[in-house]
Amino acid sequence: MAFNASSAVNGNATNYEIMDNPCLHLGKGQFYLGSVISTLGIIGNAAFMFVVLRVPSMRTVTNAYLVNLAVADLLHLSTHLFMWVCILYDPEKCRLDMLYCYLLLPSRVSQYVSMFTVTMLSVERYLAMCKPLVYRNGVIHKKRFVQMVIVAIWALSTILVIGTFISCTDDTIMETVQIVDGVLFLICVGLLMATVLTIYVVIIKQVRQSSNSVKSHEKQIIRVCLVTALVYFVCTIPSVFGSIFLLMSILSSQQICRVKLTVNMSTIFLEVNSAVNPLIYNALSSNYRKAFGRAFGFISARHNQRSGTLTGSTRLNDGNDTRRRKRHNSAYTSCTATTV
Repeated sequence: MAFNASSAVNGNATNYEIMDNPCLHLGKGQFYLGSVISTLGIIGNAAFMFVVLRVPSMRTVTNAYLVNLAVADLLHLSTHLFMWVCILYDPEKCRLDMLYCYLLLPSRVSQYVSMFTVTMLSVERYLAMCKPLVYRNGVIHKKRFVQMVIVAIWALSTILVIGTFISCTDDTIMETVQIVDGVLFLICVGLLMATVLTIYVVIIKQVRQSSNSVKSHEKQIIRVCLVTALVYFVCTIPSVFGSIFLLMSILSSQQICRVKLTVNMSTIFLEVNSAVNPLIYNALSSNYRKAFGRAFGFISARHNQRSGTLTGSTRLNDGNDTRRRKRHNSAYTSCTATTV
């Protein structure tokens, strides 16, 4: 019999039987580990959002996307934390496949949101670093445009899991939905991973060619966004294998033990990814560390006046900063410029 579709979608384990399944070697330890990771991740992402809201200079285009990423991570972590606690303290009441199916829908949406947000971050940074005139004279850094992109990301991510939502109440289409979801997930991961890596390769190559014209805080953003993207896609790899094994299981009509083990591993990896982003910002951005200290009262505002932003990116605006844009355009040399 094929592996139940309700037990895995994009790396989200949902079958209550995983606690006693011989394919899984983590046992209850996984649930305790998942609870700890989720709790720490919720605290870290909430702290990051507080810093952005508390410190005006942190309200930038890049940080807007990072906040959206934090919201997706909070949704993912809180959903899984509820699942872990429910199973640990009252497993009998949690033994409902349908409950898990509905409960983890937000988690699946958040995974796509994270994927698309990481991609938009790379596009925004490419234009800011390599096409500064296009970036500053265009709409990509406008507040309304950023809001529209974020809304579109959530809408598209929700559409991609509609099939899973329908399958929660209709078991007859379960395997069909599994196949479609698995293929869509693999296509999205493959295309977006290739896109993001290509963009950062171009950025790094061009920045090296014109390193003298790139300010230190602009280099920080490359490191922050690049590491964030790499960590995301590395942590998504177990989900990719899980989807492949799951498709093999359905097509062969046989239960493959490694499917459940891979899904279990991918669940933990996705939680680690959702929890680790605030640590990345702290480790790679001195500006964020200063803003963090200012937001929580560790340092005074005057010590952070020159910090600017987490990544030195453009402040969100409503299109009324043309004069300031023109004044700064001369300070930004195109990454593709060559020495004459």
